[in-house]
Amino acid sequence: MRPWTTNRHGRRIGRRRRAFTLVEMLAALTIGTLLVVAAVSATRALASSRRSVDRRVERSEAARAAMDAIVTVLRNVRRDPVSDEPVVVGTRNESGDTGDRIDLLVISNVRCRPDGAESDQYEVSFFLGRPAGQPWTALMSRKDHALDDEPRGGGLVSVLAERIVALKFAYYADNQWQEEWSPLAPKAPEAVRVTVTAIDDDERSSGARPETTTLSTVVPIRVDLPPSKNPKREQAEAQPPGGQKR
Repeated sequence: MRPWTTNRHGRRIGRRRRAFTLVEMLAALTIGTLLVVAAVSATRALASSRRSVDRRVERSEAARAAMDAIVTVLRNVRRDPVSDEPVVVGTRNESGDTGDRIDLLVISNVRCRPDGAESDQYEVSFFLGRPAGQPWTALMSRKDHALDDEPRGGGLVSVLAERIVALKFAYYADNQWQEEWSPLAPKAPEAVRVTVTAIDDDERSSGARPETTTLSTVVPIRVDLPPSKNPKREQAEAQPPGGQKR
């Protein structure tokens, strides 16, 4: 029912309802605008955080792919080298770039083709290169099944992982780490430390400094000494047939 009241003459009149003032309307609009701005800001922050996480995952995946490829090969370094034939050659890059190079002789337990002529032994190299049309360097691999006098040439070069901007090797022997491993070394290193760095490719256009992800690991190298460098084998060969008599 409509509320009624009486005036001073005793007549009933309708009660007027109070309307919003201009100040109240402006206050309501201001509060609503602030809520909308807060909601939009929170949504943008959440989206930016998600993009940052996605980019971090992509960098980690690229670095992990590069690391896994190198570690797999290091674990299959040829274990029975012939005399004076190096199985590991490590070269430090001194040209101002950020990538070292490693050349290996590898033996695999799986042949390329069961009925093919390819050997299960092959040469493999890892280094950084810039694919055509790409702004960043990538991890390159050279694989050659023809064992010849050119351990750094021939074979097929392919891209293993993109956006790899740093590749570093260190070689452990005689209780110290070395930055290079010479092909004239009498033995293989005891371990190789591998460090790879992947870069973020989404921030190139914004002018901000791209973020990077770095992974590092140490891989033991188990290689038998060649016949001329194996003291136990030399001693056994020098022993007369039938062994020593007591």
